[in-house]
Amino acid sequence: MLKSTVLVVLFLFCQSSFANPRIYQMIDRNRGIEIALGDSVIDTIPQLGILVTKDKVSVQGLRDLGELKNFQLIEPQAGVPKKLWGMIDIKAQGAWAKGAYGEGVVVAVSDTGIDLDHPDLVQNIYINPREIAGNKIDDDGNGYIDDVHGWDFVDNKPASKDHHYHGTHVAGTIAATLSQKIIGAAPKAKLMSIPFITGSGEGTEVNAAKTLIYAADNGAKIINCSWGDRGQSELIEQAITYAAKKGVLVIAAAGNNAEFTDRKHFFPAGANVDNIVSVGASDRGGGLAWFTNFGRISVDLAAPGVDVTSSVPSKPTKAKYDYLNGTSMAAPHVAGVAALVWGVRPSLNYTQVRSIILETVTPVKRWRGYSVTGGILNAEAAVARATSN
Repeated sequence: MLKSTVLVVLFLFCQSSFANPRIYQMIDRNRGIEIALGDSVIDTIPQLGILVTKDKVSVQGLRDLGELKNFQLIEPQAGVPKKLWGMIDIKAQGAWAKGAYGEGVVVAVSDTGIDLDHPDLVQNIYINPREIAGNKIDDDGNGYIDDVHGWDFVDNKPASKDHHYHGTHVAGTIAATLSQKIIGAAPKAKLMSIPFITGSGEGTEVNAAKTLIYAADNGAKIINCSWGDRGQSELIEQAITYAAKKGVLVIAAAGNNAEFTDRKHFFPAGANVDNIVSVGASDRGGGLAWFTNFGRISVDLAAPGVDVTSSVPSKPTKAKYDYLNGTSMAAPHVAGVAALVWGVRPSLNYTQVRSIILETVTPVKRWRGYSVTGGILNAEAAVARATSN
C-alpha cells in the first residue's frame, strides 16, 4: 500500500460523503500548508504539489484548480465477429517480418485493469524487477508495497484484476501473444496495469493523474489512455507534462461522440502538450467510423476501431474474447506500434517516435481534412522509417 495509506483510503471511502472535494496546487511546494490544513486534506499527489480537500479552503500559497471531476470510460459498442482485419489494415505483419515485436518495451494501460492470468497476456505482463511479491515490503522504495505488476488506484493495492473488461481488451490489442484468436500489435511488449476506472466506468481525475505519474516514475515508455470526457483538466495536462519530462509518449482515444473536436474539446486526447497522440477510429473500408470524433488539429491519425477482436477477462484455462467498436479500440493499435518503433530503436525520444508514426501513415482520401495526417496507422512503414535512420 501507499506510504500515505490513511489519506488515500480516507479519500476512497469518503468520495460520496464529501459534497465538493476540491483540488489545490501548492505554489511553492510548502509542505507546511498540508500540515496546517490537517484532516481537511483527503488526498495528495506529491510530484505535482497537489492537495485534495474535503471542501473549499482559504489558505495563502494555494492555487485553486477547481472541484474534483470524474473521467469516463470511453464506452465501447458491441461489434460483430471478424478476423483480425485491423492488424492487416495497419500492415503489422510487415513490421513483424522486419523483426519488430516491441520486445521489452513497457506499455502502461491506464484503464479498468488487466486480467493478469489471461492465457494470451500472461507472458507479457510487466514484472517490477525491484519488487519481491508478497513480502509486504516496499522493496524499491517507490511508495507502493508489492507493486509487482502495477498499482490499482481503484482499490489502492497492487494491481491484480480488471474491474470491468475494457482494460483487458485494450491490453490484448497492444501486446497479446499469438493464439488461434488474436495477436497484439507488439506481441513481445510488456503490459503495466494501472487501473483507476471502476466497474461502473468512472474514475476521478486525481486518480487518473496518479496513473500517469506512476507509469512515468516506474519505467513505462508508453501510456495508453482509452478514456476521457468533453472539456479540459489542468491537473491531467500537468500529469502528462510530467510524463513528458520522463520521456513518455501518451496515446489517447479521440472519443466516440461523432463530433468535430477542434471546437468541442475532448480530453485528454486534446491536451496542449507535445507528447500525446490523439487517435480516431477507422472502419473496415478505411473511412471514418460512424462514432469517431475528428478534427484537423485535434485528432492526429486513425486506426482500426470497428469489430476489433481482443481479450476479455477469462479463466486461466479458457481464454475469452470479444468484438468491440470504439476509439478505445483504435488507440491501442497506435500504442503497440509505438512499442514496435521503440523496440527497434531504443535510443529514440518520444518526439522522434511520435513523428515517425505520424509521418508514415497510409493516406486515405476520406480522412483528408478530418485529422492532422489525413491517414491511417502504418506499422510496416513506421518500423522501416525507424530502422533506416
